Amino acid sequence: MVTLTQSVRAEEPPTVIINELMWSGSSISANDEWIELYNSTDENIDLGGWQLTKNTSTENLMLEIPTNSVIEAGKYFLISNYDLGTNSILNVAPDLIDSSVTLSNSKLEIKLYDGQFDDGREPIDVAGDGNQPLAGNNIEKHSMERNSLISNGSLANSWHSSSEQTNLINGATELATPKSENSETIINNPPDAAAGADIEANVGEEIVLDASESSDPENDSLTFSWDLDDSDGISEDATGIEINYAYHQAGSYTVTLTVSDGEFADTDTLTIDILPAVYSDKIVITEILPRPSSGSDNEFIELKNIGSETIDIGGWQLDDTENGGSTPFTIPVGTTIEGGRYVVFYKSETKLALNDGGDVARLINPNGEKVSRSNAYENANKDESWNLNNDEEWTWSTQVTPGEINYIVQPSSENEQNNDVDFAIEIQNQTTNTDYSNKVIINELLPNPDDIFDEEFIELKNTGDTSINLESWRIQDESGRTFQIENLTLGSQQIVTFFNNESKIFLNNKNGETVMLVWPNNQVAQTVTYTADAESGFSYAYDLSQNDFVWTARPTPNLENIFRDSQSDYTLVQTGNKAWLAALLALLSTFVIKKYLSRHSGTVQNLRKD
Repeated sequence: MVTLTQSVRAEEPPTVIINELMWSGSSISANDEWIELYNSTDENIDLGGWQLTKNTSTENLMLEIPTNSVIEAGKYFLISNYDLGTNSILNVAPDLIDSSVTLSNSKLEIKLYDGQFDDGREPIDVAGDGNQPLAGNNIEKHSMERNSLISNGSLANSWHSSSEQTNLINGATELATPKSENSETIINNPPDAAAGADIEANVGEEIVLDASESSDPENDSLTFSWDLDDSDGISEDATGIEINYAYHQAGSYTVTLTVSDGEFADTDTLTIDILPAVYSDKIVITEILPRPSSGSDNEFIELKNIGSETIDIGGWQLDDTENGGSTPFTIPVGTTIEGGRYVVFYKSETKLALNDGGDVARLINPNGEKVSRSNAYENANKDESWNLNNDEEWTWSTQVTPGEINYIVQPSSENEQNNDVDFAIEIQNQTTNTDYSNKVIINELLPNPDDIFDEEFIELKNTGDTSINLESWRIQDESGRTFQIENLTLGSQQIVTFFNNESKIFLNNKNGETVMLVWPNNQVAQTVTYTADAESGFSYAYDLSQNDFVWTARPTPNLENIFRDSQSDYTLVQTGNKAWLAALLALLSTFVIKKYLSRHSGTVQNLRKD
């Protein structure tokens, strides 16, 4: 005799049992549910006044069977939510239609009483234990049937999922046997879940979760559900036998795999340890502008990559004062800074409000680690930026240089010039009434010389009609290295070339370069930038006809620019009025040109118009 976990009457078996439950609904309607009772005696029984209850958290009356409702000996009594018709797959008439028939898919416990359920009497029979249904299939819609050996209905071994179809409409795919003998008892064992071994990975690294080692004794079709973080309150984050996933915060995560055959389920867990990512320390805050006269949206924070490799800063954060101030700005995914380059973030994008009365700027990597921090400033003046200098100290400058090397012009004149630069050029605050000419231009650059010209050069040209004194004019590259011109007056249409053995400026061959011509009043007169890699033997020269710089295979230091597509192409494109002279010069022996220029570096060649 089986020991019951909850009380029922002592008859063995009960006179009337709960024999079949269609708790899953059907493919036509989720409410197409029914309860089948079976008279296990050899006498007819009047069910009038009998009650069925359900218990999802507390026991409540579901329905009371009307008087004169007789269940014949050895027969069935079918109670359905729907009658025959479009809402039901039944093909046999129910004995009782009652819309109160509702069977839970998650907390199923049905009790049958031969009178008032709440007057202290014990139930005649019980089906379910108040948890998941003990049999049946919600996916394929199989009913929950009583085993032929009738025992305690609150135990799983008293039930099986239907494996046959009787008294259902044509075309139905469900398996159930309403008002008919139950299908043969088929033992279904639960599947065996296998989530795999524990995993260790880095932040952002894609990992593979594989449940392919899971199995089922009967080779039933299985479903796989993954809870990727048991602490987030979400029980199902992904489905499938194999999934790819990346965690974006360091920590230890418990992952739960649930494998189900539709009737039974099994779980397995694994631990995933996500290690903090190692982020570069080569990104530095170099300049901030708290109080632009053009409006607060033009406030900015400037970053520089002081390393040589491109760095991805997507997911990093910019912020001002810690534990207060503005909401941190998360840098968009995919944002990179090339080695030696800058990126500028304006308030119009970041919404970071830099206080005029004092503030700081901070750069934080995705691990929450501070990568760079400006010193705190006080009382920002209009159009003065807060700059990092070469001593890694912060100072004010009246020269604002977003996206360029800091050019520090201090409001006072206490500092001396410092040309040994990493972050900034620092100069005295010079004032002058001189109007410097814009007729002197950068005319040609040779970043990557070949065997013809074995030195880099920067060439200037006076395009005006009068001579111009270049005393204290400066040439500066992107790294901040500067060459100051001394004792030189450039006549009308004259050209001067400075080779790197004199200027000590070495132009980048890779990843581009910027060269500036700066007047003595510290105003940038001209900026020339190339972004492509410099091909050997090609110069970057100003083309008057296009009003732009182009690459040419014919470098012409101290001469008018000549434009060739390749070093084997003798079709010349010449700017200026001396086309005949340019063509002649293009045919000169490269040996003669090289020898000539080696004796005239830094001198002026007069190419004045006739």
